[in-house]
Amino acid sequence: MRAESKIFVISILLGVVYWVTDTIIDHLIYYQESFWDLLILGLSAQEIYFRAFVLVVITIFGLIASRILRKRRLIETALRESEIRFRRTADYINDGLTIIESGRIVYVNDRACEIFGCPREELMKMDAPALAAPEERERLLHVIEESKLRGIFPDELRFWIVRKDGVRRYIRNRYSFSIESDVIIGRYVLTADITERKENEDALRSSEEQYRSTIDLLGDPLHVIDRNYNVVLVNQALLKWHKELGLDTDLVGRNLFSIYPFLPESVKKEYENIFKNGKTIVTHESTDLSRQEVITDTRKIAIYKDNRVERVITIIRDITAAKKAEDQLRKNEALLRATMDSLPFDFFAMDESGRYVLQNKTCLRNWGNIIGKLPEEVAPTEEIKELWRRNNSRALSGETVDEEVIYAINDEKKYIHNIIAPILDSDQTIGILGINMDITERKAAEQALRENKEKYSLLFHNSSDAIFIHDLDGNIIDVNKKTLQLFGCTREEMLKNKIEDIHPENMLPTAKAAFERVVRDGSVFFEIDFRKVNNDIFQAEVSSTLMELGGCRIVQGVVRDISARKRAAAALKESEERVRLAFDTSPDSILISQVNDGRLIQVNDGFTALTGYLKEEAEGKTSSDLNLWVDINDRQKLVNGLRKDGFVKNIEADFRKKDGSVVTALMSATIIYLKGVPHILTVTRDITNWKKAEEALRQSEEWFRTIFESAQDMIFIKDLNLRYVAANPAVGRLFGIDASELIGKSDHDLFGREASRRIALVDEKVLGGEIINEESSRPVCGEEKLVHVIKVPMRDADGQIIGLCGIARDITETRRLQNFALRAQRLETAGRIAGQVAHDFNNLLGPLVAFPELIKDELPENSRVIKYLNAMENSAQKIADINQQLLTLGRRAHYELTPLALNDIVKDVLAHIQPPSGNVKVVSRLAGDLMNIVGGGAQIHRVISNLVTNAYDAMEDGGTLTIQTENYYLDELAGGYENIPKGEYVKLTLADTGKGIPSKIVSKIFDPFFTTKATDKRRGSGLGLSVVHAVMEDHHGYIDLETKPERGTKFYLYFPVTRQEIESFQGDQIYGGEETIMVVDDDAEQRDVTAKLLEKLGYTVLMADSGEDAIQRIKENTIDLILMDMIMPPGIDGADTYKKILDLRPNQKAIIVSGFARSERAKYALDLGASGFLRKPVTLKSLAQAIRKALDNVPAVTTAT
Repeated sequence: MRAESKIFVISILLGVVYWVTDTIIDHLIYYQESFWDLLILGLSAQEIYFRAFVLVVITIFGLIASRILRKRRLIETALRESEIRFRRTADYINDGLTIIESGRIVYVNDRACEIFGCPREELMKMDAPALAAPEERERLLHVIEESKLRGIFPDELRFWIVRKDGVRRYIRNRYSFSIESDVIIGRYVLTADITERKENEDALRSSEEQYRSTIDLLGDPLHVIDRNYNVVLVNQALLKWHKELGLDTDLVGRNLFSIYPFLPESVKKEYENIFKNGKTIVTHESTDLSRQEVITDTRKIAIYKDNRVERVITIIRDITAAKKAEDQLRKNEALLRATMDSLPFDFFAMDESGRYVLQNKTCLRNWGNIIGKLPEEVAPTEEIKELWRRNNSRALSGETVDEEVIYAINDEKKYIHNIIAPILDSDQTIGILGINMDITERKAAEQALRENKEKYSLLFHNSSDAIFIHDLDGNIIDVNKKTLQLFGCTREEMLKNKIEDIHPENMLPTAKAAFERVVRDGSVFFEIDFRKVNNDIFQAEVSSTLMELGGCRIVQGVVRDISARKRAAAALKESEERVRLAFDTSPDSILISQVNDGRLIQVNDGFTALTGYLKEEAEGKTSSDLNLWVDINDRQKLVNGLRKDGFVKNIEADFRKKDGSVVTALMSATIIYLKGVPHILTVTRDITNWKKAEEALRQSEEWFRTIFESAQDMIFIKDLNLRYVAANPAVGRLFGIDASELIGKSDHDLFGREASRRIALVDEKVLGGEIINEESSRPVCGEEKLVHVIKVPMRDADGQIIGLCGIARDITETRRLQNFALRAQRLETAGRIAGQVAHDFNNLLGPLVAFPELIKDELPENSRVIKYLNAMENSAQKIADINQQLLTLGRRAHYELTPLALNDIVKDVLAHIQPPSGNVKVVSRLAGDLMNIVGGGAQIHRVISNLVTNAYDAMEDGGTLTIQTENYYLDELAGGYENIPKGEYVKLTLADTGKGIPSKIVSKIFDPFFTTKATDKRRGSGLGLSVVHAVMEDHHGYIDLETKPERGTKFYLYFPVTRQEIESFQGDQIYGGEETIMVVDDDAEQRDVTAKLLEKLGYTVLMADSGEDAIQRIKENTIDLILMDMIMPPGIDGADTYKKILDLRPNQKAIIVSGFARSERAKYALDLGASGFLRKPVTLKSLAQAIRKALDNVPAVTTAT
């Protein structure tokens, strides 16, 4: 018996003992009555109550003591069990456990012994700080002392220990305390060996420091962002870049797009794509920052964690300076090329192998195209070849060669100044630069100069004119023999004189003025009197020129005795009269002006016609007074020519007429003497009209050149040898070369032997005088091009054919688009026919589809007729499917547009259409994150089914069908079988390894009723691919394909994506009702079929054979729903019928029924309030669901054709 039960029994026994004892005392002492009477029967009620109270109190105390004892026993049991569980838990936890009471270790578990490397007994005797490594003890003691002072012990300590075996471990102690009356009576220490974690953390910290150091050492700025676009890391290069651009440097923790608010939305989409698919993106960007353009190359790289992109690192390379340097380099290269090409001598460069790599235009003209050749392939003679080889070898060894050589080319001797210098790179010769200057003319000029000096000496001393030379002080330095003869003196006598000594007194002012003019202008021509030694006076004309000799300026004067000329003046007078007549009657402008001041002495009528000034207005004035010169430099040309040669011929200049207009004239002038005074005779001819004609010709040539250079069509000219002599840039673009490289080439060089032979036959006809207009196919850079060419003969001024001119246009793409348009037109035509036929079939299919099901309901389940009805029903359904394909082809199909999961449709197709044999393998790669599309599920199911069936048929001998889906983004227009615009798509790829599609029928495979299946096999309808094409167009999708004979075919379907969610599936159970429904249809069979189906569903049915009949019945009956046919000739159609019914009953419900797709009229009826659209032929299921949607106020599903 348990102790608490014993106590309870004892308390009861004590109560009984008290009762008996009290009875005995009453019996012996107080009452002297019978014991048994006093025990119970003879007691008073008061005595009984008292005894009972005492008995109850004793019993209650017994119960209380029993409960206390029982609770204590339970507590002790719980403590024992708790201690057992604690010890069991402590022995199995991964951390060491130590219990310290009153500063003494009272318990350690096995894990603590393992961590500290000591037996339990030894460990319990040790002081806690003694376990720490020597370098840690002082720190730990300091922490303990500080904790005692503050009265707060740390929750956690980490330190190194040295185990008994000498092994160092890094531990973490976590402390908890047992507190009674605010006094700590015990500590519980959990010890974890975190040595490996410590080492990993140290390694990680070191790695992070190295990573940070590496990032900071990178020259390119970079930053790292998280999935919220917040910057989590930047390097020093980025901060430095920000400072240079004046941008904020407080970056970490901020949103990227708040730091760079100028970033376009496309950048955010790039980051979204990286977080989505992890692909690295490289972009080239130009941004205006702080009023300066910054050009960068940016690389965005995904950082993965647990197979998920968590961060993106962006590396920015500022290429502004490089871009500017590149542009400047390009300009410098262009300038260098222009400079090099403008050099009048050969300029070339060779690489270290001795081959020519560069030449200027002069070199090209002199030696032809030498690029890539060796000198020995260019040198015309063995002597030159050896000379070049020797000089090039010297230059390649680092020596600069500078010499003049003599070339004998074609029996002609040429002097060449040859300079060849090495091109050095880090003291290594990597090539040579060279120039060849033809100095033959210079050598000839030097020789001529030497000869001229001799001739000058001969002329000076043997001249018929007197020549003297004097300095600027007037001292005579030298004279020739004629001077001595003219003045009648010796050389010594003449050299003692000054210039003023040989003139009469009255001529000194003239002499002084002439001297000043020659010093100022460099030359002067004048007449003056001279005095001989014998004091005779003679008249002379003097031409003085300022010269420089030995660094000193001197004046050379040529003196001609004109005394005889003066005597001839009289004889000239008569001649002058004759000249006057010619002067006055000449149609050209003739004028005479003074040499000294330019005043017009005389002008003729031609001058008046040219300038508009009358004689009296012009004579006596200078050309400057009349403002005749448009450009004063033209007048200076005239003056310089006269001073130099005494005449000028055919100087072209512009003159301003009296009315301000400008004319262009051709001017000739000469010095004449009138009465011994030099004058200028000027003849000027108006060439304005001739210049206009010349300008018109030049402009015409410029227009031709502009059209020639900028034309998108190819323009070329060939000579009589059928070699290209001109070609515009469009020709060069076709062949991928510069147009200049075509010059001199033949068609054999461009198109090959066979094509050039055909072209030559045509060109011969053109050179014979024909004009050719043709289209032909030509191989260009390995690709067949269809070219439209017009060729005409070119003739010279005499009408002789000198070549041909051609204009060509690449029409390859144009023809492809034309064929595509024709194919689309064929599809549209066939579609319209197919759609009309399918509509007529729909009305006939109604009974075939609906009646078998009704008949089966009337037959017993074991009837033999049911299998025939099933066959009839299956055949009718197959006809309906073919008919639906015809409607799809004709754009008259009707289907719901809802969000779809393409993967589900693919799986369903593969589940229902199995390979025809076991040697066909099906591989599916369906993207897990595939986006949704919008469309008709049945139509897309039909598309995939048709393509899968065709693939199976193409692999009769076995193969592999691969089906793949993926999210696909096109960032630019893609061209294949048809053009695919850029955008987001779900891409479906179906690839088989069959026989492929022959290239000659690829353009026909989407034509309606086109099939390649033989009659002895399962023959197709020829609608499969045409339906695929039609459905894809209805879904705004695109098709592309690749096919190779015997290697298989790939079809690519592109569906536009949607972000709409797929609605939850609603069951397709068939529900009926008890409402009244009216069927409105002009076809009796359709009315009958629909009525039978409605009666089967439990509805009350009324029928009307026209819109007018339906309106009358509405007036007479209450109808819940109308099934309205859309087309009911010859009366009103379904839309007008419904409108009139709504006028009578505004809330009348209706469903539009038609074999066609939703036309504008059907849409009009739906806009009026019709509840839905039902396609013929109707089935029990489709009819039941449509009716319940309408009657139960379910919103109509969006549909499309």
